[in-house]
Amino acid sequence: MLLAWVCPGAGHIFLGHTKRGAGVCAGVLGLFVFGLFLAGPTAVDSGLFFHNLVKRWTGGPNTTFDTAPEGDPIWFAGTAFVGPIALAVDYHHQFNLKQPAERNTSGGVARRSPRPFPSAGPDGSTIAPAYSRALGRVAEIGVLSCTLAGMLNLIAIIDAAHHHRAPRRRREGGSA
Repeated sequence: MLLAWVCPGAGHIFLGHTKRGAGVCAGVLGLFVFGLFLAGPTAVDSGLFFHNLVKRWTGGPNTTFDTAPEGDPIWFAGTAFVGPIALAVDYHHQFNLKQPAERNTSGGVARRSPRPFPSAGPDGSTIAPAYSRALGRVAEIGVLSCTLAGMLNLIAIIDAAHHHRAPRRRREGGSA
């Protein structure tokens, strides 16, 4: 089950069901990438809810990350079943796109450019591009696609566990 979560289809391939594992991998990752294509990394948005939970469980300092006003922790719960790739996309989204790009030595936060690409500041330093969340029906379909990929992988994880517990029966002498 862990293999099936780490890499979609790997659980089936480990059990010897190569074609089924390849189909699961292609279906889950294809649906996930399609969702990212539609909405970008904003399709995977935990709103820092899960990062704060992990920080509390691991016994980190009592401070929490800055929670963003937007976020879809319920939709992310389904998307998380895609595996570590979904967690990596969410990490990139939370800490590279939503958070300020850099902090100066006096503790101040760097500005973001109103343009969608990096620009030069008055002192010649690079100013990070503006953060913009995907909006509209296309973004909703992207979020839905990523969540459905996670739910599809959950079904594949359960299927891999079932095939592990119930090994194939050999047909001997033509009887089933």
